[in-house]
Amino acid sequence: MGIPKLYFYGDIEGLVPALKGLEGDGYFRLCGKDEGGFPVKAESGAENLVSCDGQSACIRFESRTLFFRQLGRLLGAFEEKTVKYFDELGAMFDLSRNNVISVGGFQGFMRKLALMGYTYIFLYMEDTYEVEGLPYFGYMRGRYTQEELSRMDTYAADYGIELIPCIQTLGHLEKYLRWPVAFPIRDTENVLLVGAPETREFLRSILKAATAPFRSSRIHLGMDEAWGLGSGMYLAKNGYKPSLEILRDHLEMVMDVCREIDLEPMIWSDMFFRPLNESGDYYDQSPIEEKTLEQIRASIPEGLSLVYWDYYHAEKEVYSRLLEKHQQLTDRIVFAGGIWTWNGISPNQGKAFRVTREGLGACRERGIRNVCTTMWGDNGGETSSLCALIGMQLFGEYAYNEDPTNEEVFRSFRACCREDGQAFYDLRLLDEIPSVPEENLHSANPSKFLLYQNPLYGLFDRHVEDFLKDALKTAGRDPEDPAQMEAILFGEDEELHGLYDYYMDLAGKLRGYMRKSEGNALLFAHYANLAQFLADKAELGCAIRFAYDAGRDDLTEECMDRCAGLLEQLPALADTWRKLWRSTSKAVGFEVITIRLGALEAQLKYALECLDAFCHEGAKIEELELELLHYGSMRPRQEGAALDINCPFWDRIAAMNPVGGV
Repeated sequence: MGIPKLYFYGDIEGLVPALKGLEGDGYFRLCGKDEGGFPVKAESGAENLVSCDGQSACIRFESRTLFFRQLGRLLGAFEEKTVKYFDELGAMFDLSRNNVISVGGFQGFMRKLALMGYTYIFLYMEDTYEVEGLPYFGYMRGRYTQEELSRMDTYAADYGIELIPCIQTLGHLEKYLRWPVAFPIRDTENVLLVGAPETREFLRSILKAATAPFRSSRIHLGMDEAWGLGSGMYLAKNGYKPSLEILRDHLEMVMDVCREIDLEPMIWSDMFFRPLNESGDYYDQSPIEEKTLEQIRASIPEGLSLVYWDYYHAEKEVYSRLLEKHQQLTDRIVFAGGIWTWNGISPNQGKAFRVTREGLGACRERGIRNVCTTMWGDNGGETSSLCALIGMQLFGEYAYNEDPTNEEVFRSFRACCREDGQAFYDLRLLDEIPSVPEENLHSANPSKFLLYQNPLYGLFDRHVEDFLKDALKTAGRDPEDPAQMEAILFGEDEELHGLYDYYMDLAGKLRGYMRKSEGNALLFAHYANLAQFLADKAELGCAIRFAYDAGRDDLTEECMDRCAGLLEQLPALADTWRKLWRSTSKAVGFEVITIRLGALEAQLKYALECLDAFCHEGAKIEELELELLHYGSMRPRQEGAALDINCPFWDRIAAMNPVGGV
């Protein structure tokens, strides 16, 4: 089927630049009626619907946002009257964890989000925006210039999308506070010094800079997770004061600055709730005494909205109870869910779909009218934001569809992104592997820890060994028989299926998706390369230790061949990763991925040298003399769930010895 030719007429004033942007993506070709264009009439008004009789189509819309949302429905051959379950639908991009999306990359996302029906985008920028007079703010961090942000805002407005800066005005500022020039405003390594005159001037500067490029008067002030507030330089200067009181003082000062420059602020709500709950847990569901509620209500400044962020719970009832606690404080509530792009190297689509359905279901029941989804990039932004498109589609469908099935989401995704929704959903399979329960609600991330772990130390190899023993049990073999373990690690027994078989099959599936992809072949090529690399790497540590303990030169040489093979594969993995990063993002930040892959290369070369010395000289390998333990976890290990563990931080995977600090 070719690209459709469309002739738009009617109330299209101001829409043509955005339509040309979509034309450039290949959604359709703009042409006149006399050139064979299919007539599409645009009618502005109070009714929102799209209809088509085969000879022409009509889009009726009350806002530019709904015009593009209904255009997306037309492209998917949907005919319907639009129902809005929420007044506002937003998406938040994390631009502070190394992966700073380029202007061109953002424009691509905005075109797709417009067809999904999004009304606003949060730009989460801790220090990645230009502030006059603060040269070290965002230095070497890929910060946006004022001109770049202004261009993004203008482009978004063409599609009916509001860009809203989401910054930090209390905690999460360690990237700037590390510089000596910032010491006068530092309480702790990541929290501002409340009450200092220099702090007020700093906040005035960043608030003006963060809002100047945008049409919107709204701003998200952050203020979440200000750990240690009042425990550093503040304590030394002022003595002890409860953190909630310090927060109130600081919030009032920030609100004063917001009033000076006519801003409509909102903050993350956790810093209000943590001190109220005996456990200190943001998500504590126990009721709050009325007296305490009255005190908190009085401390919330007029005009401030609270953003309740929660992307952890798999039960609608939990969201409902926590929303009720928020509604006891204010009626200005935004719900922030999440698409699990911060699981590690690959997205956790299973958990994202589950928590989205439960969270938005509760929002509907509680009458919440403003919802957004977040795409954090913890620990280096290793997962491309492109992976989040299918989660954004699901989130968007819940704003306009009563109870969308996966099939309906995938059909809409085909219209809005011109891609196979199942293919994007299946990216979850890099982490949702055998032994990880369906939906991956514990956020297991084996694709990250199996990639980065040192094959000689094997910090996760007790779990891999458990997985292999479970596989032997499933095949009716004795898991304690060394011959059977050798068979699954080194043999070609077709009845035994380990991680090699799983990841090789997945690599084939992903390459199939790559060949069929219309615009994201690079995404699937990269993850196919990762799956193939993991096929050879996942069991390598266990194989090395088995060969070493058995004193088998033949098996040791096979391990050496695997190390050499991985070193040959690594450049291709690094190449697709770099190209995928640059397809959407600025270059700055990828140097961290380069460092991590460079460490992996060095570890493989070192392992190869040690194995060669052992095989040919009988040299002892000290690392393999160490006893292995299970990787520490707050959850007890479950039978049959050997790899259902999470470790999102590279430095805790690559080594147990510190890789930074003192």
